[in-house]
Amino acid sequence: MRQFVRFGGRFGLWLALFFCVVLLLLSGMGISEYGSEFQNSSAFFAAVVMAAGILLAFVWLARLNSFGGNRMCVWLYLGIIAAQVFFLTMVSRPMSIADPARVQNAALEMLRYGHGQMNADNIYLQNYPNNHFLIIVFYYFYRMLEFVGITKVWIPTIVLNICCIDLGIYLTCAAARKLRGVVAANVVLLLFLLCPTTYLWLTSVYTNTISFPFLAGILYLGADVGQSPSRGRTAVKIILMGILMVVGSFVRPTTAISVVALILYRCVDAFQ
Repeated sequence: MRQFVRFGGRFGLWLALFFCVVLLLLSGMGISEYGSEFQNSSAFFAAVVMAAGILLAFVWLARLNSFGGNRMCVWLYLGIIAAQVFFLTMVSRPMSIADPARVQNAALEMLRYGHGQMNADNIYLQNYPNNHFLIIVFYYFYRMLEFVGITKVWIPTIVLNICCIDLGIYLTCAAARKLRGVVAANVVLLLFLLCPTTYLWLTSVYTNTISFPFLAGILYLGADVGQSPSRGRTAVKIILMGILMVVGSFVRPTTAISVVALILYRCVDAFQ
């Protein structure tokens, strides 16, 4: 069984490498097709140099000791927050369009005109009932803001979104540290630091960002279950994980992916 698990791990790594090569080739083809916009091969060369730099960074992170790795975790996390602030103040043009705008507008309509009730004639609400729970969450969030005298809800909504994203990043890092140590936690933070969606989704407040802490919380609690000597603490963690599963699935059904990933990891770990 262990040989089968090792084969599966190696096959997954080679498959990921294959897709990376395919994506790199497709990117090169796209650059050659729109050469005037990408300044010929300069963007392709920059992508290769960046990939090499990321690989060297991974090697360097793997050589850090425990104390240096812990400090690096702090610096990487602060670097993510600093990059988010820079993106919001210098690059981003806050706007709410498509589904995020419809969800927020439906919540505001409930607050100002519907007396806490959704508009039954709204075609969007009829076609996408999966967003009803998030609309209710936004309704109570806006109601709380109105109670404390805040009438302009756009900035508080973005702050809520940033808190969800950063909390999800922290919990993912903590889960990686529980499962694979501080090196894995640093690698996770480095990937978040370089991931464009860490910044592009800051002003797009929707189920994918609001559900992130639920997904990451399930992974963290699942990684921590069984490591505590106290049965009472273990029971509390299991209950909390169940609550996150239920609430997270109402926010976005794809939260179940974290449950599947956790089950697969536990199954593989049990046979090693």
